[in-house]
Amino acid sequence: MRRRLIALLVGTSVLVGAARQPSDEARAESKRLRTIGLAAGYNLDYPEALDAFRAAMEADPDDPAPHRLFAATLWIKALFAQGAMTADDYLGQARSSVSRTPPPPEVDRAFREHVQRAATLAERAVKRDPQDADAHFQLGAAQSFLASYIATVEGRGMAGFGAARRAYDEHERVLTLDPRRKDAGMVVGLYRYGVSTLSWPWRLVAGIAGFGGGKDRGLRMVEEAAAFESDVQTNALFTLIVLYNREQRYDDALNGEKTHTFLRLFTDLAYKYKRDTLIVYGNVIDATHGETRKETLGSGNASKSLQEFTLKQSPLTFVPASNPDGVESTLQVRVNDVLWHEAESLAELGPHDYRYIKQTDDENKTTVIFGTGEHGARLPTGPDNVSAAYRNGIGKVGNVKPGQISLLTTQQLGVKGVNNPIAASGGADRESRDQARQNAPLAVMALDRLVSTVDYADFARTFAGIAKATAARLSDGQRRLVHLTIAGSDDITIEKTSDLYRNLIKALREFGDPHQPIRLVLRTFLLLVIEARVRVLPDYLFEKVEPKIRAALLDRFSFERRELGQDALLSDAMSAIQNVEGVAYVDVDKFDWIDEAKVVGHLAGKTSLGDIITRSFLLRRAMLIGQSSGLRVVGDRRWPASQRLQAELAEDGIAHQWLDPAEDAAARSLFAEAGGDGGTTPMVIRPDGRVLVEPTRDDLLAAAGSANRDLTTT
Repeated sequence: MRRRLIALLVGTSVLVGAARQPSDEARAESKRLRTIGLAAGYNLDYPEALDAFRAAMEADPDDPAPHRLFAATLWIKALFAQGAMTADDYLGQARSSVSRTPPPPEVDRAFREHVQRAATLAERAVKRDPQDADAHFQLGAAQSFLASYIATVEGRGMAGFGAARRAYDEHERVLTLDPRRKDAGMVVGLYRYGVSTLSWPWRLVAGIAGFGGGKDRGLRMVEEAAAFESDVQTNALFTLIVLYNREQRYDDALNGEKTHTFLRLFTDLAYKYKRDTLIVYGNVIDATHGETRKETLGSGNASKSLQEFTLKQSPLTFVPASNPDGVESTLQVRVNDVLWHEAESLAELGPHDYRYIKQTDDENKTTVIFGTGEHGARLPTGPDNVSAAYRNGIGKVGNVKPGQISLLTTQQLGVKGVNNPIAASGGADRESRDQARQNAPLAVMALDRLVSTVDYADFARTFAGIAKATAARLSDGQRRLVHLTIAGSDDITIEKTSDLYRNLIKALREFGDPHQPIRLVLRTFLLLVIEARVRVLPDYLFEKVEPKIRAALLDRFSFERRELGQDALLSDAMSAIQNVEGVAYVDVDKFDWIDEAKVVGHLAGKTSLGDIITRSFLLRRAMLIGQSSGLRVVGDRRWPASQRLQAELAEDGIAHQWLDPAEDAAARSLFAEAGGDGGTTPMVIRPDGRVLVEPTRDDLLAAAGSANRDLTTT
């Protein structure tokens, strides 16, 4: 077991190239490509690493490092495929036996070809200059790597003895030629440390063979390599962690760094991460909305029935839970310092049930109500003996953006500052009276037992934070499942990592068939684009009717008025417009939609819903621009005045055609005809030929209204 560990550690030492001063452009390019390959190999991106090393070979055919690193990548890949190198190996818990499967012949052949090529090139460099420390380093690294491959992949430790001895001698030679090359000390130190851990007969054999021992000296050499800035520094640090773990020196620090901590994950990661870009935060806590309050509610009076107290702070905070309601209250009420528990109703309580109910009015004020003595215990008499602890603050205002939280309400010992690295989601306002009236029948239909497909949708709709749900029984090609689609209250964002999503999944399994496959998905939002020509009655102004039409369409197709998956019909749009007072008739030209993800992904600037709608409108209108009947703007887009004008036109959603004199000869001619030749101010040309220079917002709106009575809305 120990001999295997020595071979494994030696192999680890040659995963990177030695520091090498490029003598010409080819060597510099080879070094750059090796760096790319090393980064890819560190992240276990084998194809990318191999491609980079191939390119480095082509850049400098005489450089042995790319060949050695190419072979190193194949070796590591083979070890992981065998299961001979795992995270346990790095934790010093190497297994005593591994079932070794020979690598594919093409892999073994490629490995031997490139490691031999690396050794040949390094030996040539040594012959050219026996005093070249880097040439000796390259040769020793190649030999060390060959020994490690034989010991770990092939499982023949003694067969690699000759290569291991050559590697040891070459790297000791490096330290003699250039004592500053602490990176060479990693291989030498590992061999010294490894020999010191063998039983005394094997130590004797190693000494006769020329391997020096000395645990302390070997460990010190590895420490120096870990502190030395070079290409092998990262591997030296990994190796030192293994040795410290073996020595049970868990509290040792490296170069002033803090103690290293090993993390074991209870579940697999949802994604794959590049290791050199991954940051693991160990000081993250789960936080929910609401500020903690403690207050004295009042004095109990045993002679009073249904005694009640109103909380001073509102609204009362509810936190996510996996019960049928989806939330649980943060309120805790104590009487004479004894905790009383909340009940749904006093009707089923007895005289010795120390419980209470709570009610919340339309102003979000919460009142605590105690029993009658027959249904629920009365409060005992005492001064200020009723107290409460709770949190207040709730709603979608708690869905903060990343980095929005930066202050604590109270200073905590040892905490310098706070920050939320990711956005909050799942916070929802209290349901309105209409929503409560609509959901009330659903709560009693399933009776917290999910049997039919409809039960799953009804249960989800009454779950706090969920406004809409629809369920269908589908197949994934292998089994039947319940496909449940949900949308948050007021269409709030629901992340799959949020407590709301996780608790809903848990509740569905707890109150339904635990063996029933469920697929819970979030709604897909589509932007509806409607383009219509509207004729208003002679006695009405279009400018006054148009906002009413827009409001009617937004209401008809609003989130509150639509069910998930409900068809959006052209007849609905025409009916909504036609029913607006002042409309004579309507002719709908376009009735289409735009995928929300596509719009957000391809449009720059603000990403609020209103801005997305305005920009999607401009995208559709862009296909119609080019007709001379609309507004035309002539000017260089780079002018400051042009940029301000573009922003105003976009903000108000005014369709126009921009003609740039710098790009179009016809535009230059038109600009000159309009009297703008030599100026730096864009001109707005109305359909009637009138020219507006530096128009106000009202001028632009008036010009847009006279240019076209088309109405485009989303």
